[in-house]
Amino acid sequence: EPRSKPILPPHIKISLINTSSLLFHHIPDVGLDRLLVSSGEPIGTSGVATCFAICSIGISQTGSTVLGLCHTSGCLQFKTALHLLKSAMVHQQGAKARTIVTYVIGGQRPVRRLDYPGTLATERKIIRMAKTEKIKGVLFNKTLGEREDSVLNVVLTSHDIYASHDLLFEIT
Repeated sequence: EPRSKPILPPHIKISLINTSSLLFHHIPDVGLDRLLVSSGEPIGTSGVATCFAICSIGISQTGSTVLGLCHTSGCLQFKTALHLLKSAMVHQQGAKARTIVTYVIGGQRPVRRLDYPGTLATERKIIRMAKTEKIKGVLFNKTLGEREDSVLNVVLTSHDIYASHDLLFEIT
């Protein structure tokens, strides 16, 4: 019997939005240097500044959507954080590893007056591993350090990733 081709997750769109109202209610907030996986329910994280939100989506053995989000500060190497997230998706929610694709949001613009290179080195590493790690999209350098009006809040759903400087969700 020929092997069937795996069902791939839907194409995800990253939207940087401006909003003054909450879009989502009762969303779990993934803390710094933490990860969370779900069986398709939206997941969020707040306060993405010099760090990165790793957003992954895959398909389970039963054909349902599996979501995973990791908010990594860089204490863990990016690749290690990504592998831990994918492993959790496979072992906790039954995602098929070959269906998992990833999107990355975060990083900080270089600050010339402080001679700070931002997160450019990490961003370059992420781009270099895009093909082997199935990183399908990135949104870099939307913050100016850890100023409260500059940090991003991120919500991952089964069809979209929303990022905003405004609060997107009510934390549960």
